Amino acid sequence: MNKVGSTTTSIMTSDKAKYKDKKPEEDSKGGCLVSCSSVVANVLETAFCKFGRLVGSYPWVTILIALLIGICCSAGMIKFRQESRTEYLWVPVGAQVLNHQDFVEEHFPSERRFGIYTVEADNVLTSQTLQKMATLHDEVLGITVDDDDWNTLCYKLGPNCFVSSLLELWSFNTTIINSLSDEDILDKINEANLISPVFFSPIDLEARLGEITRDGSNRITGAKATLMTYFIKDQKVFDKASGNYVDLIGKAWEGQFIELADEHSTSGFTLYKFTQSSFQEESGESIDGDLTLLAAGYFLIIIYVIIAMSKLTMIEHKVGTGHTYTPHPHPPPPTPPPPLDGDLTLLAAGYFLIIIYVIIAMSKLTMIEHKVYLSLAGILTVGLSIISAMGLASAFGQAYGPVHSVLPFLLLGIGVDDMFVLVAAWYNLSEEEKKLDVTEQVAQSLKHSNW
Repeated sequence: MNKVGSTTTSIMTSDKAKYKDKKPEEDSKGGCLVSCSSVVANVLETAFCKFGRLVGSYPWVTILIALLIGICCSAGMIKFRQESRTEYLWVPVGAQVLNHQDFVEEHFPSERRFGIYTVEADNVLTSQTLQKMATLHDEVLGITVDDDDWNTLCYKLGPNCFVSSLLELWSFNTTIINSLSDEDILDKINEANLISPVFFSPIDLEARLGEITRDGSNRITGAKATLMTYFIKDQKVFDKASGNYVDLIGKAWEGQFIELADEHSTSGFTLYKFTQSSFQEESGESIDGDLTLLAAGYFLIIIYVIIAMSKLTMIEHKVGTGHTYTPHPHPPPPTPPPPLDGDLTLLAAGYFLIIIYVIIAMSKLTMIEHKVYLSLAGILTVGLSIISAMGLASAFGQAYGPVHSVLPFLLLGIGVDDMFVLVAAWYNLSEEEKKLDVTEQVAQSLKHSNW
């Protein structure tokens, strides 16, 4: 690590020397591009030098102004809103398709949600399996949400709640189902032109059974799986805070629906569950798992930076606010963190690990130069930039979308890298520059770090 830092420093120093030692006739060979480059470099160095001198002369005023600007910009967060609807994230504003979609949602809104159980067993066409399915069915019908029972929550076809299951062949009558034998079940399944006694519509066994087995006369003798599908009313409304349509009642019902499946997972058959919100839930768990790995990655980066920027001695560990003159500076290469969708809790944990990492990375692992406050100030500056940017965007009416979740990590990587560059410039000052007062050293550090 230190060897890499030394190499980077020597390259920077040698490039500077070459640039300063160039003769006028050599510059003329490059034409106007070299002249323009020289002018731009001189202007930037002069500007950064003056700014560094100003900061060094009035450090507390500079800190106060930065905090005030951050606080003022963050006031825009009162108008913060999220947008997760796909059509508003990826479709151009004013597109005709949005008008068409609004028309469809207004005149033909979605009316139902669903919950599906997939029952798997050696043979689901047995009295034992159907009896357990009937017990599960009765418990599903017993789910209530805010005092709303099944008859209130369900989506109806005519006077009956819409449920699709093999139990429909016996009108969902638990007493009748419990009295059936295996032969009774197979006789009913093999009847020609099966009609639902509940909805009076044809029943397609191929759509309700999986891995059907038949005998030589094409008579069904068994099946490995079957579906139990329940439909409830869709009661979603648009939530401005989340930027999406939300059905809190439906999600609450689906949560209890899934819990029932977990309770019956050891009932002698395998039970799989799926609801309209299952994909979102599983995606969230996957993201949480990735964020855990991201936090671990941040921790490793912290360890790396600590080693890269320190000299592993009891004198120069760069944790404190003071500095010493070191003959062999070791600037580390920039290491931006990987982007990923953020979760606030894990993001906070990640930032905590980054703080520890930067403190160690910028220190020399001694009791004299630990630079704790310098590292915390740098992380705070990154945090202010994130809040300020989000506040300004919110103040101008811009929504926060999924892609923006990468910004905290991106800005953190850029900010930490800039900290390393500034510290490296400070330690790369020449012996003559190190004899100047602190204000001028700050000016020269900013002057050298701008390019």
